[in-house]
Amino acid sequence: MSSSAAGILAVAPFAIVVARWFRPHKSAQVDRARARARVAALAFREAAGRPSTDVADAFAEFIAACLSCPTRTVIGPDLSTRLSNAGVPHGHASRAADV
Repeated sequence: MSSSAAGILAVAPFAIVVARWFRPHKSAQVDRARARARVAALAFREAAGRPSTDVADAFAEFIAACLSCPTRTVIGPDLSTRLSNAGVPHGHASRAADV
């Protein structure tokens, strides 16, 4: 075995440990998604509680947070289908898409 191959093999376990340490964990991604949804829900409730406030933007951000997608992609003809695929009951998904 060449000295460079031996060196790579010696460093490989350390490199794997370091890579795993800095790699975002799935649980961290889930936590960020849940936090985004909580913040969006609070913002929507706050906007809905103010008289004569357009809540469309806050609602779109809430739906986007629940679907884990950018806000600009929420509004569209397939919103009801995407909500249903995310686990929202069909009737609720249809009503939300109509808003």
